[in-house]
Amino acid sequence: MATTKEPKGGKADVVRFNVYLPREAYATLERLREMSGKRSLAETIRSAVQLYMAIQEELDDGNQLMVENKQSGDRKRLRLIPM
Repeated sequence: MATTKEPKGGKADVVRFNVYLPREAYATLERLREMSGKRSLAETIRSAVQLYMAIQEELDDGNQLMVENKQSGDRKRLRLIPM
């Protein structure tokens, strides 16, 4: 379970939290940071949360997620599998 606290400096709109991750999950997060060109893991997590929210909102609206190959035009449906 994560612990939360307001950071020093009194920024009311920011929350700091600690989270324990399996090494494999941490390595994946670090790889995402490198691939995306983000400067920090925190920045990577913020982007991931925004993306996840956008995906969830689309799913909640009854939409499907698709990816399309730029060259061939082939499409695939993406599915989120609960873990």
